Amino acid sequence: MALNSSGPLSLGGSTAGQSVNLELGKSATALITMNDSDLRSLFGVASGQISMSQGYGKSSYNINSTCGIFVGGAIIPPSGPAVHQTQIDGIQFSNEATIDPAAALAATNCQMAAVNNPNKSYHLRGPGGTSTAISAFVFSNSTNGDIAANLVQIREGPSGVNSTTRGYFAGGEVGPLRQTQIDAIQFSDESFVDVGAALVQGRSWVA
Repeated sequence: MALNSSGPLSLGGSTAGQSVNLELGKSATALITMNDSDLRSLFGVASGQISMSQGYGKSSYNINSTCGIFVGGAIIPPSGPAVHQTQIDGIQFSNEATIDPAAALAATNCQMAAVNNPNKSYHLRGPGGTSTAISAFVFSNSTNGDIAANLVQIREGPSGVNSTTRGYFAGGEVGPLRQTQIDAIQFSDESFVDVGAALVQGRSWVA
């Protein structure tokens, strides 16, 4: 379930899609304030000013606790070059069944990196690191599409890791040069941030 993408939202109440309490798995009448840590986590606003409108479309469904999603990759034919893929699929943790949503990457890709929050996963788009575009897979409706933010630079084979508020892309390569770049996507507004930090040593395909 997810909060409504428009119209009224409320902290409490028994209306699904409108009640933040219900989205958080609480009772309709549970005590709740705008500064509660679980509400801030749901809205994607770690600190500072917060408003109800920042809750539009947010979901407490956490993909990490129920399933894992895999994107892109390459198939090596018996002869000829590798063929990059648009496939999105996954595994259901509870029974290890395959998940195969209808969505696919907008372009074939491999040597990608991915990060996620409870609502979306974000991954690089472009064949093998030829684009700065970032696309997002929406867990609640299994759709995929580009977001407005872009990588600071084109990089092939970076790594991704995330906190509750940001996802970080590190390393990768540009031509023969391994990179030390670390940049981030801010989950609350999907803006891209050059955090200023760098890897100790330039390298690609980092775990």
